[in-house]
Amino acid sequence: MNRLARSIALVVLILSVSMFACTIKPASADLTGDINDDGKVDLKDVFPALFSIGSVLGDPRFDARCDIDENDVINMADVLTIFANFGKTNT
Repeated sequence: MNRLARSIALVVLILSVSMFACTIKPASADLTGDINDDGKVDLKDVFPALFSIGSVLGDPRFDARCDIDENDVINMADVLTIFANFGKTNT
C-alpha cells in the first residue's frame, strides 16, 4: 500500500474512533488539540498533526504545536489526543 493510501486509511480509522469517542465523552472546556488556537478542534488541527507524524525535534516537518505530550516526537499518541477532542469548541 502506498504512502497516500496508508495516510487516508489512517485518517478514516482515526475519524471513526474519534466519532465513537466523542459520543461517549461528556462536554469539556479542555481544548487540548486546538492546534491553530481558533477555539475549536477540527480538521484544521488534525491535518498539521498528520503532516508532522513521525517527525522529531529538529526535523523540518516537526510542529511543536502538535507535540501534545511534549516528548519532542509527533506520534500517534499526539494525534489520538487531538481526535479525542475532535468537534469540541470553546463555548
